[in-house]
Order: sequence, then structure tokens, then C-alpha cells
Amino acid sequence: MANYSRCFACFLLAAQIIYWMSINGALGTKIRGLEGEIAILTKQNEDLQKTIPAKGQAQPAAAGIAYENKDYGFGLQFPLTWKGYMWSKRTVGWGSFGSSPSYDFGFAAQDSIFNIAVLTHEQWNKLSASDEGANPVYLGENSQYVFAYSQSQYSANDFTTARRDEIKNIIATFSIK
Repeated sequence: MANYSRCFACFLLAAQIIYWMSINGALGTKIRGLEGEIAILTKQNEDLQKTIPAKGQAQPAAAGIAYENKDYGFGLQFPLTWKGYMWSKRTVGWGSFGSSPSYDFGFAAQDSIFNIAVLTHEQWNKLSASDEGANPVYLGENSQYVFAYSQSQYSANDFTTARRDEIKNIIATFSIK
């Protein structure tokens, strides 16, 4: 009977050792797997950090949505928050200075959060020297046209308010092709 008790005790001890080894082995495998995932995520985070512009830098073009106007040869970069934006062309009247094409940018809730006017040099010279109404802000020019922008005076909702706050950064990407 004593031999049986010792055998049984040895058996229980061996079973416990095997049990703990299997748990530790499984946990060790899980830990090693998690360490691998952490290393991958750390690398992805480091790569992502390289794409984030430093404070004060413009957002890189690859991180946004490109707009190119082939009729007048200008372009803009929109942040990804502008996904699904709309644009439309209209004619804007400048009173005694005539009219010009203008491109509105917005969303369904507010179709013109800001616009870019395409003016002749003569129109721009007269308009910029005038005190009539609110004048658009100069963006740039080529041999044929002067480009200027203005933004809406109101926002339809919180979403368009947030997009209005991004106009300065969008305008900073304006380029003449």
C-alpha cells in the first residue's frame, strides 16, 4: 500500500509538471506571438510617423485628394476629410467690372464653402483697386489670368464649419500648372 501511495504521488507530481509545462509552453507561444505583433505594429507606427508633416509644414500631396482644373491650369490638394466633395463652375458678376468664371467647392449640405475666381488681368486690376463689395483674395497669376479665392460667410452645419476651418491649408496648396 505504501508503494501504491508513493506511485500515486509520483504520478500526480508528474501530471502537475506536465500540466504546468504545457501551460507555460502555450503561454510562451502566445507571448512570442504577441511580441511579433508588437514589433510589426511598432514598425508600422514608425513608418506612419515619417509621413506626418512637422508642425508648421504643409500636408504632403500624397496624403490628400488632388483637384486639377485643366481648363485654366490650376490645382489644389484637399485633405482626406474632403472625401466626397463636389465642385461646380458658375459665372460670377463683378458689377461694372464684368463677369468671370468661378469654381465652387463644397458638399451637398453647402455647395460653396469656398470658390476660386478666374479673372482677366484687367478685371483684377480694376477690382483690387475698388472699394465695391468684398474682394476675393489673390492666389496667383499666369500670362492670361489672375486667380483669387473667397470663402462662404456662414456654415450650414458642424461638418461644413470644420471644412471651412481647413480652407487656409487647402489654399496653401494652390498651384498653377
